Amino acid sequence: MIFENHLFEQIINNIDVGIIYIDKNHNIKQVNQYAQEALGIIIDPHKSHLGGKINPGDIVVIVDNHIGNDDGGLTPEDLKVININDKDIKTNDTLIGIGIFKNAEIKPIYKHCRNLGAVCEFKIKTNHLGFHIEAYIDSIEKENVIIVNGIKYSIKFFNSIGHIVVIDKISGNIKFFQAKGYTVRKENIRRLLQGNTFLPKGDKSFGSINLHEKKLEEIVECDALISDLDLILQEKLSSIQNKFYELNQRPALCSIHTIKNNHEVAGAFITLNDASEPYKMLKNRNAILSELEKIQNNYITQNYTFPPNSFQDFVGNSAKINEVKYLAYKASSFKLTVIITGESGTGKSQLAREIHRLYKGDSPFIEVNCSSIPHNLFESELFGYVGGAFTGALPSGKDGYFQMANSGTIFLDEVGEIPNEIQVKLLHVLQNRKFYKIGSSKPTNIDVRIIAATNMDLRKEVQNGSFREDLYYRLNVFPIKIPPLRERTSDIYILINNILKNLSNFHNISYKQLSGEALNKLLNYSWPGNVRELENTLERAMTLCETNILYPEHIYLEDITSQNNILTLKNMLDIAEKRALEDAIIQYNHNKNLIIKNLNISKSSFYEKIKRYNIKF
Repeated sequence: MIFENHLFEQIINNIDVGIIYIDKNHNIKQVNQYAQEALGIIIDPHKSHLGGKINPGDIVVIVDNHIGNDDGGLTPEDLKVININDKDIKTNDTLIGIGIFKNAEIKPIYKHCRNLGAVCEFKIKTNHLGFHIEAYIDSIEKENVIIVNGIKYSIKFFNSIGHIVVIDKISGNIKFFQAKGYTVRKENIRRLLQGNTFLPKGDKSFGSINLHEKKLEEIVECDALISDLDLILQEKLSSIQNKFYELNQRPALCSIHTIKNNHEVAGAFITLNDASEPYKMLKNRNAILSELEKIQNNYITQNYTFPPNSFQDFVGNSAKINEVKYLAYKASSFKLTVIITGESGTGKSQLAREIHRLYKGDSPFIEVNCSSIPHNLFESELFGYVGGAFTGALPSGKDGYFQMANSGTIFLDEVGEIPNEIQVKLLHVLQNRKFYKIGSSKPTNIDVRIIAATNMDLRKEVQNGSFREDLYYRLNVFPIKIPPLRERTSDIYILINNILKNLSNFHNISYKQLSGEALNKLLNYSWPGNVRELENTLERAMTLCETNILYPEHIYLEDITSQNNILTLKNMLDIAEKRALEDAIIQYNHNKNLIIKNLNISKSSFYEKIKRYNIKF
């Protein structure tokens, strides 16, 4: 039995979650190592000090980012014992102070401020009475730091914390340093400055306290937890799942379950995760999600075969996006005409580049945005002209995009925007692999791979007469449709990490992680602008964020249909404009030319509004 108990202890001490087992009278029966560390019962054994109290003449260093909160209710009046007597210091101020305990003759060194968020650096670095002392608040890492002669004593905080280090006036050794668990040890700053004693540190014991058979209330300060525990023990609740409590002034995520013997409640066990270090929790969560992604990806990719190092810049591993990659890989193996369809922002241009890179990456890749070329310049831009072909033509002539792409790939983005009179000439190029420059009677032969892309439904454009049917079938040799982001939400997490990494490198700033709430906000959004909108949203958030964690407040997502019933004039105009467009689409049977004509708007404005309001057309 002794062996079994010892084995059980080894097992629970190697679990990365805190476990506290109590009987029905709140007596502690077992506390594993993680729980003791989270509660501050076990402290770093590499730093130690004896028990005692602050004596007159000892050097006291204080770093407090919120006077009066989580420091025992420290007041500016309490600071007089280290000769800081400044009427401008108020409760809730931030303070760094170095003074001599109960010595009014030696001038203290200190600084304070009302709004730490407006301060870029809050630090004192000095040589004081022969000691090199550095004290500062790291608001990014959420850490109060005191360094004495090169040895660092730091303590993490969630909202606020009071940190104190005491140097013995006689030996010059560290007499006391603050650490986790100071509330239950009754070692807050105010009590120490009032002359109360402190416990020793350095071994794996709670000072002189033996945990076994101690009441939970003696070790854990949290009325809410004790109250919920009683409800569990009285069987008024079956269990508590993943609830936040402040245990010894430190946030923890806890669950409580009963232990029964012969159908009667014999006690309960509490599991806890330390939530005082959100970076660590985010890191652990991200690691788990990454592993799940790997498992899912391994399962999905069994049905598709393409080189593992391909499509590195076309991010995603969902079933739908892996099908797209597979089709793109097959297309790259042959010199087929490819048409890529999908909503704006899904990555059509990027996929075209990937196909070209796999096909003949060292050859020219010419990207043509058909929506940006004026109609009267289309022919000269695509096919070029000879010298003197028309007024204003260059004497030497000009090569068009097709000739520039010879032996490589021409990518016709927004191919649905090509005017009708040019469509027939493009059809000729696709059929015969040659074209005529403006002003020339001699054909120019080309060897070019053609990839087209559009966010339009070209079949509907054929039906309403805006796009040639024969050209449509010539382009539609190997179609690839990229799904919108809302249909592949499992890719969002990996996209976010990739985008954040790229943005960090591009802007030369530290990598930022998402909080759980921020991630949920991104996952629950419909993304009408797809990957491009996601990139823009994250870039804006990174420029606004001053820490290494992106919170929901940094994520701006525009949704004009949800304004919490508070509508501005602009909101009302937007809603009316969207409704007018939707009504016109139905009234004119999706005929864009009739819609544009009857609404009296330009073609570019029409498509901008369709995209802006995420109207399916």
